[in-house]
Amino acid sequence: MIALQGLLLLPATAAGKSLTDAEKEAIKERLAPIEPYAAKMSIEAGGTIIVERTVEVAANRIKQKAKDYEAFVTGIVAPDGVVVHQRMDEFEIVDAGPKKKVTFRYVVHADANAKSGGRARVTLTLVERTGFANTVLKEQTTHWFDIRAASPTAEDLTADFWGYRYYAPRMKKAASLLKRKGLSRISTQDDKRLPPLDRVQPKVASLAVRFTRYRMRVWSAHRHLVAALQNPNPQISSLARTYLAKLDSSDLSGVPTIPFAATAAATAKAEVETLEPVATEKVEPPPPPARVTGEGTLAPVGTYEYGSDRSGSGSLPESSRPREESTKPPPGPVVADASTAAPGDQPKVEGSDTSGGADVVVTDSGDLLSARTQRKVTYIPTYFRSLTLDDPNIAHGGAIRFSWATVQLGASAIASAMFFDGQVAITRFFGIEVTVPTEYVNIDLPRAPSLFVMGNPLLAAKWRFYLPEIEGRAPVLTLRGRWAVPVPPQHRIPLTNFVAEHFTREAHFADTYAFFLEKTSLGLGTSAAWQYDMFEFGVELHLDYFTPVEGAQERTSFATLSYGASFGVLPFEDLVGFFAEARAISLFAGPQRTEFFAYLGARGKFAEYIEPALWLGYPLGSISNVSGLQVGAELRFSYDLQDIVEDDTRVTRDDTLLD
Repeated sequence: MIALQGLLLLPATAAGKSLTDAEKEAIKERLAPIEPYAAKMSIEAGGTIIVERTVEVAANRIKQKAKDYEAFVTGIVAPDGVVVHQRMDEFEIVDAGPKKKVTFRYVVHADANAKSGGRARVTLTLVERTGFANTVLKEQTTHWFDIRAASPTAEDLTADFWGYRYYAPRMKKAASLLKRKGLSRISTQDDKRLPPLDRVQPKVASLAVRFTRYRMRVWSAHRHLVAALQNPNPQISSLARTYLAKLDSSDLSGVPTIPFAATAAATAKAEVETLEPVATEKVEPPPPPARVTGEGTLAPVGTYEYGSDRSGSGSLPESSRPREESTKPPPGPVVADASTAAPGDQPKVEGSDTSGGADVVVTDSGDLLSARTQRKVTYIPTYFRSLTLDDPNIAHGGAIRFSWATVQLGASAIASAMFFDGQVAITRFFGIEVTVPTEYVNIDLPRAPSLFVMGNPLLAAKWRFYLPEIEGRAPVLTLRGRWAVPVPPQHRIPLTNFVAEHFTREAHFADTYAFFLEKTSLGLGTSAAWQYDMFEFGVELHLDYFTPVEGAQERTSFATLSYGASFGVLPFEDLVGFFAEARAISLFAGPQRTEFFAYLGARGKFAEYIEPALWLGYPLGSISNVSGLQVGAELRFSYDLQDIVEDDTRVTRDDTLLD
């Protein structure tokens, strides 16, 4: 607590200037302007807007306390140069009779070197943070963003400069305190995800949320200045270069004194219930505009001291008033001039590396942000499931998988298998699966009836976590422990001496656990997935040990090693994916053998949760002598928690922590 209180003692000299309420209002309107939702929206190059959209929901859907809900932006698909932030800036809930109005405010920015926009699709989600994270509201939203050339005035750049110096010390101090509280992976890079907050104290979690808001505004100011370096007006580009050179300097000599709040005004917020991630504070009307002296310097009408926010004079409240569109005509074509940039702040040039969707602008290593990075990274919350490999996601859902095959083993038979699968997410990282296999065997002999019987159910517990990012995407690794519950005895086909499992086991040997009915198995394994651009890669590895049950006729114990790999292409985003897979299983006991299977097919996704799949399979090992081409299909319903809950969501608000 003492460490957190230290944040309130941050001296006013850290920003290098006292700010008036009117100046703070001008900074707020410049760095985080709120725009009402529209199908077509415009962002200036290097600019940031907060899009506001209100959605109605039945009042009985929101029954819990405010702290039990969170809002996220998920399913983000955005054009190059446009970044939609996953963490929402704020959201509000207002009673409206039998309904409640939920207002989402989410952050969108354009990179400083963005030239053109395009269509963006996001999903605004309100979710309970407790229980199974039930979704209260999911609203799919589509925009068409137009990128216009930046046309800042000297006053705009001055607001950027002092806004940066206002927020940067707070961001730096908050990051320091968070690291001291155990969140070692806190990063000041733009839109970098927070580390998990599920085990920290509520005040620390609230501080982490406030830290992300400070960081967003710091980078908003920085992008404005970087974009202004390319301005064809030499006075504007020169002023931007001067400000960039002095952003983190304690020596402000040579910084021009330009008034930037002569017409700033604030409006009071409506009475609303505000939920995490931030509080919406009431804004009192500002004092009269700042007085400008004859020498052109700004004479402040108030004094800012950090920690005086409770009195209303020190905070920089966020406004709900949309920013009016500028009526200034756009300038001529933007011409990048690297010679006007300060050392380390050069804009991106033609031919620079953009691998992983990240555009990089680096500054001097001695300032606050030793490696400023402008990154355009689209985090895809879940991984597209492949054809037959284990699902790496943690989800609620169920599936029916069917595989048809013929077998010639002393007699000809149809040996099809159907797998009924269900899974439950206990937490965002831990889930339980149960799979019940069944077999249908129809032997081609007179008067031999067909059989439809159950195989060994499989219980599995899985734990998912993420590895460090590779090319802008974090690989997911899922560990599994599984147990095949024995269902003795084996099933003989009436009027014959054939055992049904002998046919089914051969055709579906990749799922070995399912049809060794007189054996139980325990296993450990892992699966991993990673996506680069439209290409997805998956692997899995499992080690299982089989032991006979009491009274079994066959007493052999053995181990199996099963492994597989998948390669997928998703040319239509998450609508459909085409996959090639290989699976193999090696049996270490008695008649040692290794069998290979190859699969080729496609999996689709519609109505957000429904996933149909169809594939062809062919055995490449010894089984190919008794079984040929196989046909598989699956219909899956999957409600994946990672679609709505990211790693840094368990946050409890404490709005007085910093102010």
